[in-house]
Amino acid sequence: MRISFLDKEYWWGGIVNLGETMPYDKDSECEIDLSTIKLSLDQSAPLFMSSKGRYIWSEKPFRIRFWHGEILIPDTFEVELNEEGSTLRDACMNLAKKKYHLSGKVPEPLFFEQPQYNTWIELNIHSSQEKILEYAENIIRYGMPAGILMIDGGWQIAHGHWEFRPELFPDPQGMIKRLHELGFKVMLWTIPAVSVSAPDYDRLKEAKLLLHDCSGKPAQRWWWGGRDTVLDLSNPQAVRWYTDQLNHLQVKYGADGFKFDGGDVYFYDSGDQSWLPLNEQEQMSRYEGLGEIYPFHEFRCGWKGMGKPLVHRLQDKMHTWNGQGLNQIIPHSVLQGLTGNFFHCPDMIGGGVFNELFETAFDEELYIRWMEVSALCPMIQFSLAPWRVLSDENRRIVEKMYRLHQNMAPLFLELAAHAASVGEPVMRNMAYEFPEEGLEQVWDQFMLGSKILAAPVLEKGKTGRSVILPSGIWQADDGTRWEGGQTIEIQAGLERLPFFVRLDRESNGYPADRQ
Repeated sequence: MRISFLDKEYWWGGIVNLGETMPYDKDSECEIDLSTIKLSLDQSAPLFMSSKGRYIWSEKPFRIRFWHGEILIPDTFEVELNEEGSTLRDACMNLAKKKYHLSGKVPEPLFFEQPQYNTWIELNIHSSQEKILEYAENIIRYGMPAGILMIDGGWQIAHGHWEFRPELFPDPQGMIKRLHELGFKVMLWTIPAVSVSAPDYDRLKEAKLLLHDCSGKPAQRWWWGGRDTVLDLSNPQAVRWYTDQLNHLQVKYGADGFKFDGGDVYFYDSGDQSWLPLNEQEQMSRYEGLGEIYPFHEFRCGWKGMGKPLVHRLQDKMHTWNGQGLNQIIPHSVLQGLTGNFFHCPDMIGGGVFNELFETAFDEELYIRWMEVSALCPMIQFSLAPWRVLSDENRRIVEKMYRLHQNMAPLFLELAAHAASVGEPVMRNMAYEFPEEGLEQVWDQFMLGSKILAAPVLEKGKTGRSVILPSGIWQADDGTRWEGGQTIEIQAGLERLPFFVRLDRESNGYPADRQ
């Protein structure tokens, strides 16, 4: 298939983790192979949509090349080109109507209403009952709201041996009871892997509930935590074994849900032998299915989100301004929405890659600006404790921002319900809302629904920024009113998160169902 670019046409889609490389235009030189690529470290989908209302869709992974004004797709892939629309919104709405399976359901409201707290950066894999309770009690002591507390990896005896380590957690029931008394919902980290040291390993192997490689042996895969075998979640008996372990944690200890980590494409291989013959992405999708069983859940990877009521967090980011850091949050978040992953959380504030930067080059300014971007995302997640790493003045800024997020929770829930029923993203890029104003390549601003424009500061040392205001009448967060259709310069010191409300949106001919 050869598709010629239309005049001033731009394309998005495929892999969320490549969001900062988009949109692709007539000058692009890029190939994405959804069928083999291992860059899918968060969410991916077999679809691309254009600013001219066209979309490309396939039921299966495919290879696509954007090359000097043409889009090239090998004939070996079954791909559909739809040209019924004229704008990016048209393409998204047509995809939602024809390809998505919208349930009208949204994740638990608490994900939108209160912060999430994850022990990963603060405690890493060296958590204990004492340290977790200290972390939770400090959250309350420093005036932060209780929310969802995720106990990250390290609590378990081994992968596939889902019991608390007794030497570190002498009374896990009492710990979770205390966390509930403080007002937290508690989620435990888990992964679809089984260590050869797990008590059930031999039984799972003999029952063929593990993936087998092309040689017929249990497939062992390397990941950052070591080398493990992988559950074959295409087999209902393997799913039953896994959910039995998780249900036991809920019944015995009182856990509310689970952080479902891993399950990435690189956990699987095209030569694997499984109960059902599934490709790597389809295996990953089976893992996501657990989110429908446990309302309190989080996934970092996914395939064909398509409006499912699942909480998806972005891939872990570095504690940096550029590269794989703060600069990726907006383009990746917007692409999540365009590809049907509507209920998203940016990476934990300051970055989720645990490395020496937090010890040798921690940047308070970066942490604050990260907090400000997150405040206008549907969900926010802390790990690194602000009371430990920030000055009193900067901690007050953080408090101001999470209070802003809490105040906007009714809007987030309204937009989430709209997304679940209609298929329109919560976070939208500028071209989605203003298709005739040449904003396709604006990456550092975004819209919440159709009326709120967010323009956070993303550069170190900056106390102001340029903001492109589309047509309309806009009121800034400081109360100033602006006529749209111009680029303005505003002051935005460390304590300010610039955003603008479109005052005339409902009176300009926009349909009543637009949110």
